[in-house]
Amino acid sequence: MSTAVSVVTIELFANDPAHGGPVLLMLPALFCFIPGDYLSAATAELAAGLITTGAIRLVHSLFLLVQMYVGVLLGVLFAGASPHAFFDVAAHSDHAGAQRNRKAAP
Repeated sequence: MSTAVSVVTIELFANDPAHGGPVLLMLPALFCFIPGDYLSAATAELAAGLITTGAIRLVHSLFLLVQMYVGVLLGVLFAGASPHAFFDVAAHSDHAGAQRNRKAAP
């Protein structure tokens, strides 16, 4: 899923400074897949002394996060973009906005 989301956002919005770059569009789309419930349940089980189940849930949630990370990197590879494509457009638009604000300031 993260590969598909990253390919679509890179292909459609890679050079569009109005949206701030593909990373700002990709984060909300992938946010619902972050295993927050698993992480909080694992923490509660480890705190309660249930070491086996807490450790299993923790490793599983970390594995899901690594899968998302690898999926985004595969999306970058499939789209033929560099990993800098995520942040370059946003950084460029932020830098241009800061320069406009300096010129407008008295």
